[in-house]
Formats: sequence, structure tokens, C-alpha cells
Amino acid sequence: MMGITSVQVEKKAYSSCGVVSHDLSRILMLLVLLVFASAFLLIYVKYENQQLYIKYNSLQADGQRLHQEGNMLTLEKATLSSHKRVYGYAEEAKMYVPSGKKIVVLD
Repeated sequence: MMGITSVQVEKKAYSSCGVVSHDLSRILMLLVLLVFASAFLLIYVKYENQQLYIKYNSLQADGQRLHQEGNMLTLEKATLSSHKRVYGYAEEAKMYVPSGKKIVVLD
């Protein structure tokens, strides 16, 4: 009579568990790799976000500076083109507004 011994049962149990265990270890390794890849990508995205935020603040400061410079140039232009100043330069150059008789209109 051939009976199954306990050693044969254990070998059979280990061999069937070995296949399942091998598949589980592959899945586990894949999950571990995915977790590490996700962690590295998170670090990279946070770093890029920080760099872009620094650049954004720099550009904001440049924009404010340029806006202020534009306002100063507008004020300077208004000052330089005021009627009083133009008349002052005209008088220094001995220029005058011609009388109505001396104005000629061309068609």
C-alpha cells in the first residue's frame, strides 16, 4: 500500500506555495519600485515648483520695477513738454508767435 507520507505532503505544500510566493514577491517588488518612483517624482515636482515660484517672484519684482519706471518716464515727459517750459526755450531762442497777418495757410 502506497500512502502519502508527511514529507511528501510538505513538499507538495511548499511547491504550490512557492509559485504563489514567487508571484507575490514579484508583485511586492513592483509595488516597492512604484513607491520609490512616486517618492522621487514627488521630490522632483516639489523642487521644480519651488524653482518656478522663485522665478515668478523675480518676474513680479521686475514687473513692479518696470511699472514704476514707466510712471517716472511719463511724469518726466509731462514735465519736459509743459507749455511754460516750451515758451521759455522759445524766448531764449528769440522765437515768437507770429501775428495773424504773417500766418499763411496752404491748401
